[in-house]
Amino acid sequence: MRAPVLNEENKTIGRWTPPDREWLVKQYLEDQKSTNRIAEETGADRSTVCSWLQRNRIHLRTIQQAGELRRRKKNKIRKGRFFGGEDVGAAAFRYRARKTLAESGTSKVCNWCGASGGRIEVNHRDHDYRNWRLSNLQYLCCRCHRLETILWNMRLEGALEVEASGDRMVLTFVKVGKHLGELT
Repeated sequence: MRAPVLNEENKTIGRWTPPDREWLVKQYLEDQKSTNRIAEETGADRSTVCSWLQRNRIHLRTIQQAGELRRRKKNKIRKGRFFGGEDVGAAAFRYRARKTLAESGTSKVCNWCGASGGRIEVNHRDHDYRNWRLSNLQYLCCRCHRLETILWNMRLEGALEVEASGDRMVLTFVKVGKHLGELT
């Protein structure tokens, strides 16, 4: 398969040379790539990829088959089978973070309020879900996790200044200009 012929402004002036049947079979049937993914990789339009498949008598997936394929790929990511690759979903990272904390022997107690009952969630201190180092993970109850996320977003917006000293945090709400107290 050749790329299209481009002029000086990088606009297509020639036609695509269609890929051979073996390449299409490998990409679409064996690797189970979508027509959109093949179009992205080749730089062609999705409709062009569909016409290539039809010309080579490769049957297009039905909507139901495409949906089932997407669900299977999503379930594999949820079960954590795709670690180490470039195209890993957030669900796989969350699974890995929970597993890392569980294997460390850390008790499932909220690090902020000390609650042990109810729903205990894993929080990433730096809010990077790809960072599952033990030093970056902590257990929080759902209330504290929600509060922590709100405070983090306010800090990013410049509405909040946080000063930490030992076990205490001093929060200063900049836009309001009012000191609301300390959290231990």
